[in-house]
Amino acid sequence: MGSSQKLGALIHPAGKIRLSAEEQEHRLRQLQELGLNLTEFAPEIEEQFELTAGKPLDRAILLAQALTLRKFSYVWAARGGFGTTELVPFLENLLPPVLPPKLFIGFSDNSFLGNYLAARYPNMTYIHANHAFDPLLLDPSNSDTSLLLQLIKGESPKPQILNAEWCSSVNGNTFSLTGPCIPFNLSLAESFAATRHVSFPENSILFLEDINEELFRVQRKFDSLINAGLIDKCSAIILGSFSDCKKADGSVASEQEIAELFSRKSGKPVLVVKAFGHDDRRLPLVAHTTIRVSKSSNEITVEISFTAENRNGLATEFSAALCPIKNSNNPDAMPQLHFTGIGGTGMAAVAGLFSSAGFSISGSDNPIYPPMDE
Repeated sequence: MGSSQKLGALIHPAGKIRLSAEEQEHRLRQLQELGLNLTEFAPEIEEQFELTAGKPLDRAILLAQALTLRKFSYVWAARGGFGTTELVPFLENLLPPVLPPKLFIGFSDNSFLGNYLAARYPNMTYIHANHAFDPLLLDPSNSDTSLLLQLIKGESPKPQILNAEWCSSVNGNTFSLTGPCIPFNLSLAESFAATRHVSFPENSILFLEDINEELFRVQRKFDSLINAGLIDKCSAIILGSFSDCKKADGSVASEQEIAELFSRKSGKPVLVVKAFGHDDRRLPLVAHTTIRVSKSSNEITVEISFTAENRNGLATEFSAALCPIKNSNNPDAMPQLHFTGIGGTGMAAVAGLFSSAGFSISGSDNPIYPPMDE
């Protein structure tokens, strides 16, 4: 293996692979030729109904292992399907408070897992893009793959400027807004809305796509986002492809019709950019990058960047288990926290998080070894 090879983990957090063993090996060889060396973390115990790649605990343990090993710079989902939402109770107990910097790649069902991890861990970057075994990934006509490969290799592609086909609930001929990108499959955004402690950042630009859902179910899922308060944090909504979403008369609803429905319900600007979703286009969307939307009298454009913003602190909403006593002599001063065993890898990381949040930190341990002593 040359020095240019990027080490990654191939994970199976959702559906069962439909390719033969020979087809899987061929894909891994193709990726290795492109400089991507993947170590597979595959469940060995089959799930009863064969809806997923394996039992939930088995998938969660393997995912946690892949996420915590520092040698992997990225974790790539083999396919979507079903099953990521049932991993959260296990991951809450398996994952440490701090993870090494890493990319998580996948879409469809994996959009739930990617956004959950990115919300919990600021140094986790979620890329909403092709799965590793997606048939279209290495299609010569797929221009989106070159962008994804650049991201995996640590490069920063130039921003893409795309024309939007539709915009509603916007007064006036011109407007502009910016916000962090939050890419989701609509079905999994509904699951995210029901997950405790995690939420969208303020002024998010929510990217949504879905497939094979009747229009009344699409409407019901969007209502869940509204009722959970997540849409309140969005400055705009951008729709990708909504493939084969049928209306009551059996005809297929267009993305423009769905945009009009969402805009009427939310009162937000809703645009259509069919560059992502379950159709042929799979433009990589990097969560928490800055998105710029502009409307002039003639056109609407969306500028998509690929460099994630630095995010300090945890993007979660845990209620405090204890409330440190304020300094009565200086009410504005942050409380002092003392950590016993501060030299441990986990305790030192937690102390560092509190220190970066402005708390005064002290600690004790004996002995303390590198690198934690620094």
